[in-house]
Amino acid sequence: MAKHEVPVYLALPKTPDETDALAMLEDYPEPIRLSFTVELLQSHAAFQALLKEQRVLAPERPGFAQYQNERQSFDRLWEQGVFTRRHAQQAGDLSLRRMFSACFLRQAFVWQ
Repeated sequence: MAKHEVPVYLALPKTPDETDALAMLEDYPEPIRLSFTVELLQSHAAFQALLKEQRVLAPERPGFAQYQNERQSFDRLWEQGVFTRRHAQQAGDLSLRRMFSACFLRQAFVWQ
């Protein structure tokens, strides 16, 4: 799924905050960059709307059927909260449990 969406997302115009976030990731290994890029595109409401409207990846694109199955599976898992987003620190959230969890979830990012 990422091989289809990430290049399209990276080619779109970015806000200054998105540009800064992506620039910070340049020094990190590919798996970490990819993980954070997927988090960015998942939180990008306009990009998600374009995906759902099939305006970013057209149905006539080669491999679209497989991509669509992968995306639907990913969306189900994402909505169930299987990923660590339920533990991630949220701006303005002073929950001690989230802050503590975020420290450990991001330790690979921080300790390098």
